Amino acid sequence: VVTLKLKVYFIDMDLGPELRFCDSEFESVTLDACQDYYSYEWRNEQGQVISSQRSVVVTAPGTYHLVAHDEFGCVVEGDKVVTVIPNPDVVIELSPDEASFCENKQGTLTANVDGGADDYLWTTGETTSSIVITSPGTYGVRVTKDNCFSDTNITLQCPFNITIPNVFTPNGDGVNDLFQPDF
Repeated sequence: VVTLKLKVYFIDMDLGPELRFCDSEFESVTLDACQDYYSYEWRNEQGQVISSQRSVVVTAPGTYHLVAHDEFGCVVEGDKVVTVIPNPDVVIELSPDEASFCENKQGTLTANVDGGADDYLWTTGETTSSIVITSPGTYGVRVTKDNCFSDTNITLQCPFNITIPNVFTPNGDGVNDLFQPDF
């Protein structure tokens, strides 16, 4: 009678660094065992088997666990983390309000982002969270946070008022001295 003692080794598998995606870019990603094994078992965070192939396509963020067996029965296992980072939510605000801006032809646009942002790039070329503007038009900003970005813009239109005097008094007092429209 021959007695053999067999040891089964569990080896940690390095499936590489965490995969990070911006919300606007992520649809799916293929995870791969990186080596050929005899059998594979990919599981999601709930412990459900989602594939018995070398690679698996995942469509949700999370931690995916792989258990693989080689031809000698040794077990190799590892985790792969897929993270989806939300794009920043940005809102442009004008101060003072639009009516005051149109009257004074000066205002400040501020890109507000919950939790702040890493970078700002306005269509004017400025790179601060707020810019001073002196004319109506469309202004846009790209806000970057955690290497993800969002673009938004605001259009300011001021009413065009024309006043035509109904009285002409060329007496040098500065009021209706000339008969011409006032823009």
